[in-house]
Amino acid sequence: MSQEIGYPRKWEALDRKKQFIIKSLLFCGMYFARDILGMAISYYIIYFVAVVIALSMTKEELLVFLISISAFTNAGFDGLFAIMLLVIVCIKCFPNLHKINRQSTVLLLICGYEISHFFLSSYRNTVGVYLTYVCLLLCLFLLLQQDLSSIDRSFALKSFTFYSLFFVMMAIVITAKQYPTFTVFFSVGFRNQEYVSLLQDNTHLIANANFITSICSLNMGIDLLLIIHEKKKSLYIIAFSVFVLCGLLTISKMFVAIIVLFVLYSIYSVGRSSSIKMIGLILIYSIATFLIMYFFRDTLIDEVLNRFRIEEITTGRLSIVSDMLKMMSGKPLRYLFGIGIVNLQIAIGNAVHGSIFEVLGGWGVIGYLLSISYIVESLSIVRTHKAEPQKRSSYLRWLPLIIYLVYSLIGMLFSSAMAMIRILVCCFAIEYSKSEGEIAHGDID
Repeated sequence: MSQEIGYPRKWEALDRKKQFIIKSLLFCGMYFARDILGMAISYYIIYFVAVVIALSMTKEELLVFLISISAFTNAGFDGLFAIMLLVIVCIKCFPNLHKINRQSTVLLLICGYEISHFFLSSYRNTVGVYLTYVCLLLCLFLLLQQDLSSIDRSFALKSFTFYSLFFVMMAIVITAKQYPTFTVFFSVGFRNQEYVSLLQDNTHLIANANFITSICSLNMGIDLLLIIHEKKKSLYIIAFSVFVLCGLLTISKMFVAIIVLFVLYSIYSVGRSSSIKMIGLILIYSIATFLIMYFFRDTLIDEVLNRFRIEEITTGRLSIVSDMLKMMSGKPLRYLFGIGIVNLQIAIGNAVHGSIFEVLGGWGVIGYLLSISYIVESLSIVRTHKAEPQKRSSYLRWLPLIIYLVYSLIGMLFSSAMAMIRILVCCFAIEYSKSEGEIAHGDID
């Protein structure tokens, strides 16, 4: 009897953050057991575990959990999962929901606008796709009604980084298992037939090279902040290195451009406050560049350069946009209202890689108002956090959002609910304050 009473007491005594970490390890461990250890675990079991975990969380933890799992793809997050998660969020949020804040109402407009396309558009995606998209956005909407000043920005960023790191490490290990050694895989990267076959199987916790590049790019910006501000830097240095390596393995031309942007912007930001720190950062980047060239010059770097030499600079994206414009031609209403952002891939047979054209085809000219409003209002929501004024002026804190939006110019943003949720991570990075991080060397500005 004493043990039965003692166990709950011990659990209750655990710090909430430690409990969240244990739950996250359990959730991620399901995918590890399935994809690495080969255990027969269905998505329904993972759903059940996720439901139990979500029910035991506070509203603040649920928001962090939703942000964190947005780093996953091919994780079985279908309409059923989205509905179950929405039910839990409703249970948690509705009892104390007295009013709706103005800033997040744009999410309701987006959901209503997209649902209208399901009934009115001549092109129509499956019901499951619509449910996933709308229910996840409604989860975000409800969770944003709480007082966000209680959200620990530092912990939210660390949680997102952990889930992202787990995801890319799973992608590396799962793909590397198709080769005799890791060395062979590190010489060819993700763009190969073995990797394509795994993607077509659609049961492994991996994603296409574009998604991996986007996740790695975003986390580079987040990890740089954590490296600067946290005492225990080694963990984030390792994570940063893994994201750079994984980004290189995608053999992406855009990743090279992102690295150039990352280096120049971070040097400029640090240089604004200290010339000595700027010189030190340049030295670190120089050493890192030398090591990357030394180890990968004849393999991954050479593959990227070959893509610049051989392939058309947009890698066929302009032809997809051309197909989209042909589909819309002669029908002015489509330019005004679009055909539904989750219908777009069905209509033209390909994903439109480019947020500007994605919004035009999916939501029309009206969609630009919705998409810009969503970004602006997301920034407005997180600014309710009581950070010190000088923290908000830090140029470097804007780096994750800048990287994410720049990458979206050749990627997809608003046609994925999870991609839209990740914008909140960028906003939390802007509000990441010294009081939340264990800072060893003072602020960067």
